[in-house]
Amino acid sequence: MKRLIPVCAAALLLTGCGGYTSSQVSEIIQKSTEDPFGSYYELTAEGASQQDLAQIARIAEERAFMKVPGINSTTEIDPDKGTVRLYFKYEDRMADVIDGFGEEIAQNDRLEFCKGMENTDPVLTNENVTSATAGIMIQDGENWYVQLELDDQGTETFAQLTTELAGTDTPISIWMDGELLSAPTVTSPIVDGYAVITGNFTSESARALADRINSKPMPCKVELTGSEIKK
Repeated sequence: MKRLIPVCAAALLLTGCGGYTSSQVSEIIQKSTEDPFGSYYELTAEGASQQDLAQIARIAEERAFMKVPGINSTTEIDPDKGTVRLYFKYEDRMADVIDGFGEEIAQNDRLEFCKGMENTDPVLTNENVTSATAGIMIQDGENWYVQLELDDQGTETFAQLTTELAGTDTPISIWMDGELLSAPTVTSPIVDGYAVITGNFTSESARALADRINSKPMPCKVELTGSEIKK
């Protein structure tokens, strides 16, 4: 028999930094498949474990709340299909953000720093970033960037990497979900625990990237596979 697990935000907050334990997942209350909210997005993660699905559900609700503060939502997990449905009640204030809302929730948001131009063997990821903020430098016009504050491990790793590459032609390539954001070369070691992503950013795109980095990455590949919006 198919087992559906609706997940409420309160239960999901029990995860802590390390994600769900098997006992926490088993405690999630099972309900009927009734849709109390009217609208939904369906996310599919093929081959995902039940713990991964529970984490995807939590991240989806967090992203929805970041996009629409106070949104009335819940999630439902189908372990057999490897799906998570984010149910929500459509409100008039969502009219300006509903286009692309589902795609943003389903983004994997995996940030990777790699030595050289290949997106392989990342030396830093989201896990090493404590915060990301958009900033502007006024020099020959407005130049927007995203500044990253690294944790202790990330600070040490980045210092070692930039010391090794300083003065060479080997760049540090920076990727988001496999898309190249920037590939700067290093002029001198960076040891203060900060990294900067530059590019052809606008204020909107720099802030959007900072939000994506601050959002927790999905634990595995996720795709938006269905939706229904009832206005």
